[in-house]
Amino acid sequence: MKKLFLISIFIGLLLLTSCNDWSKGKFRLTNNTLNSIDSICISPDKYFGKNCISLKPNETKYYETDMGEATTDGGYLIKYKIGLISKSQMFGYFSNGNSMEKLTKIYFQADTLKIESEYSKY
Repeated sequence: MKKLFLISIFIGLLLLTSCNDWSKGKFRLTNNTLNSIDSICISPDKYFGKNCISLKPNETKYYETDMGEATTDGGYLIKYKIGLISKSQMFGYFSNGNSMEKLTKIYFQADTLKIESEYSKY
């Protein structure tokens, strides 16, 4: 009976810890400008350059990166185009290829990016 109880606790803990895939970067991107934004890519992502999206004015989309191949600490890089102008910006932090945030919200403003991080409660 005691073995069954311990096995049940182990399986329960395994299920709880495996539900959230921390090797995925999760982002909500919102275009608060009057222009379309093209070729939005965020790294690290093993599909970087193949997983780009576009946003129309006042549009919001969710974006996910696969950081499974990143084994170091570092910051994210977002690249995008507004018209013919290419822009990029570093932001945030990841550790050993794992996202620290539950969700990162990125708002494209007329002259800057507004970035808000949402964390899980442990």
